[in-house]
Amino acid sequence: MGAVDLCDQLLQPYSAGRRSLAWFKKLGLHMIDRMVLNSYKLHMNTHVDTYKKTSMEFIIDVVSQVLKKHSPGAKKIIEKHEKVLKDRSDNRILFKLQREQAVAAPAPPAAIQAGRVDLPVALPAPGDSSSDERTSDYRHLLTNKTPTAKKSYPRVRCRECYIQNKRSDTRTICKACPGRPGLCSPACFTAYHARKYPHWRAAARPAAARPAATRQQQQHDHHSSTPAAAYPAAACPAVLPQPSSSSPTTTSNTINNRWIIIIVWQP
Repeated sequence: MGAVDLCDQLLQPYSAGRRSLAWFKKLGLHMIDRMVLNSYKLHMNTHVDTYKKTSMEFIIDVVSQVLKKHSPGAKKIIEKHEKVLKDRSDNRILFKLQREQAVAAPAPPAAIQAGRVDLPVALPAPGDSSSDERTSDYRHLLTNKTPTAKKSYPRVRCRECYIQNKRSDTRTICKACPGRPGLCSPACFTAYHARKYPHWRAAARPAAARPAATRQQQQHDHHSSTPAAAYPAAACPAVLPQPSSSSPTTTSNTINNRWIIIIVWQP
């Protein structure tokens, strides 16, 4: 059974051992794996202050050195592969340095940085005792959760998706809200703050930022909110002209500022 103890666990991902009827072949490959593992542990102990290679990178370096010495035809392929690995290692070192600098000197809470989602959100109403004290110092933004010593990319569950019975883990949170809830997208960010701060939609965005109503909606709102007395008598008569006795009679009344047409048939 593989990966029982620590040594077998380290050998398991890149083991050269294969099933063989000849027991000495399996034993020889296992001894080679042990020698490579011991060399890798020495490399980790001696290169404490410099960049440490991963187990896969170290094994590739060992194989490349052996092929270069005993197989001249594979030299071009090895050099091309080494260039790819070098670029990958340089990018990893650069990303690690940037992450350490970000943790050591975090940006001010109110700073607007490139790539952040900055949605204007109104603060709680004045005198609201339930408002958090930090809301006066923080802006409501989607920011990445700060890395810890154990987790370089910590993730939390999205609060809005949890309410909707959905499973979604995210790295972005809102630092201005109490508890710093996780919010996976701008849509969840908007829905969460609209529910938490009911006056947010009305007070947060200026009039220019609100979507303009269509002409049809404006006309509908105007007619529904205007009382019947505001219309001229000729435009809205109380009773329409009476037709002949053999035709239906049409009358109109206003109930709750809305027009209702009643048709009564007179034989």
